[in-house]
Amino acid sequence: MKGKFIAVIAACAILCMAGAFASCNHEHKFGEWVTVTEATCTKGGVRERTCRCGEREAEAIDALGHDYQNGVCTRCGEEQPPTDNAFFAFLSQGNGCYSIKAAPGKLLPETVVLPSEYEGGAVTEILPSGFWRGNMRTVFIPDSYTNIANEAFSGCDALEEVTAEGPLDQLGDNAFYGCSALERALFEDGVKRVGNGVFGNCTALTEVRLGEGTEILSGELCVRCPSLKEIVLPDSVTQFWKCLARECESLERISIGSGLKSISGIDGMPLASDCPAFSRVEVDPENPLFSGEGNCLVRKEDGLLIAGGKDSVIPADGSVREIGYGAFSGIAIARAEIPAGVVRIGDNAFLNCTALAKVSFPAGLTEIGGYAFAGCGLLAEIALPEGLSEIGDYAFWGTAIGTLRLPESLSQIGFAVFSDCTNLKTAYVPGVKNVGGGMFEDCTALEEVTIGEGAVDLGSSLFSGCTALRSVTLPESAVSVGDECFSGCTSLAEIEWGSPLIMIGWNAFRDCVLLREVSIGASAYYVGPGAFLGCESLEAVYFAETEGWTADREPIDPALLADSQAAAQLLKENESQIWENPEKRDEWFGSGY
Repeated sequence: MKGKFIAVIAACAILCMAGAFASCNHEHKFGEWVTVTEATCTKGGVRERTCRCGEREAEAIDALGHDYQNGVCTRCGEEQPPTDNAFFAFLSQGNGCYSIKAAPGKLLPETVVLPSEYEGGAVTEILPSGFWRGNMRTVFIPDSYTNIANEAFSGCDALEEVTAEGPLDQLGDNAFYGCSALERALFEDGVKRVGNGVFGNCTALTEVRLGEGTEILSGELCVRCPSLKEIVLPDSVTQFWKCLARECESLERISIGSGLKSISGIDGMPLASDCPAFSRVEVDPENPLFSGEGNCLVRKEDGLLIAGGKDSVIPADGSVREIGYGAFSGIAIARAEIPAGVVRIGDNAFLNCTALAKVSFPAGLTEIGGYAFAGCGLLAEIALPEGLSEIGDYAFWGTAIGTLRLPESLSQIGFAVFSDCTNLKTAYVPGVKNVGGGMFEDCTALEEVTIGEGAVDLGSSLFSGCTALRSVTLPESAVSVGDECFSGCTSLAEIEWGSPLIMIGWNAFRDCVLLREVSIGASAYYVGPGAFLGCESLEAVYFAETEGWTADREPIDPALLADSQAAAQLLKENESQIWENPEKRDEWFGSGY
């Protein structure tokens, strides 16, 4: 019995030892961390977790550090201390105040807080190019500053955000030009005068805040800022330069406050030049001088439509009397219904509106300005109203017009009005005394043209490069052909002359390889060099008057000119000589023409 008892005790001891050993090697399973002491901006905290066995584990929490926004920590409210003065150079203004710039040869910290004072005086100005090509990422400008000079931060391609704490008197020209990483520019207390090109080439810019207190924008605000979608001007803005944005491809909206009194450069660049997505221009309805009806900026005083977007509908209530310079230039507008009451469409009004496919013109329209619809490559049809008296230079250059009949009321046609209209096949031009030079230049599909009675002078390069032109009907009144008028019309075999020609300009029929004969009238006084050069098929030139002609002031044998074939051969070979009949010239100009 004694031996069994000892064995049991031994076994129990072994079991107890095993249990104790197992307890000592237990794998802890801790719960969630619990914060015991919160971390602050400057001091660390503590957190701990507990196992089911009662074992605890503690861990230090790092200090959070300050999170400065607009010069103040968002966590503790502490003001951000200014960057060490060693990074700056100061210049006395002589009135107890100082101007500042970056110290030469020093790399700036990522965050720069400009000092508000130096040696007991206020720092109020950032010098021209003061931080040019600086390496900082954010800049905070305290409220002692009144002036940010020209190009102050230009070329700072790492700069992402700038914040001004107080109101500024001036934000200089090109102040942030080329800050390609700049996303936000916050001037929420306003800038009295904003310079030209302040945010040029800020390709990452998405937000510009100009707060109440901003008064005058003296030039382009945003140039080549492809990420920017809107510009909002506060009620305090009284004047701005017409072109607020240029080449901002994502810009959709411009909002104008109630205090706007004037727009400078009204005949200059468009409000949103080459901003194809621009769709809305809004004006506070309390503004007494300008309206935003129909997403159009209209000056109430004279009915001038200054700007519109792709979603604009021109008001048809009689409030618009003129479509202003560049009003829709470069905008992706697809249709333009110009209402009754509009008497003038200004220069560049719809220039390069590449989506514009349809335009309706009102009765009462009297003038279409230069380049008004130039580059509108989808515009295939126009019906110009009677009463229209003037069309400016290049007005419909490069459009898709297929047929053309101009109204009889026209009295003035500018240069190259329909040039490069490569779909144009037939055209009728009324009897305008001077048919504009280059009017149909390089209209390569143009086949037939009729010019009405009353036309006297066919302008230079009028049909130059019209390689398909087969038929031209001229009135009896047309007696003068300008330089290069028919140059390169390789399909032109004959012209129905109303009367013999009196003046033929330089290279007037050059390379008209199918032209066979020409008549030169009794009153003719001039044939320019190269007028018939390259006219391989020219067989006969009929001179009604063979006496008195000279070539470079040397007399020409009348017998040669009496022979139509010989005359044709001479003219085909004439590359440089000026043929004149001085007596007839004096008679012509003495007639009062």
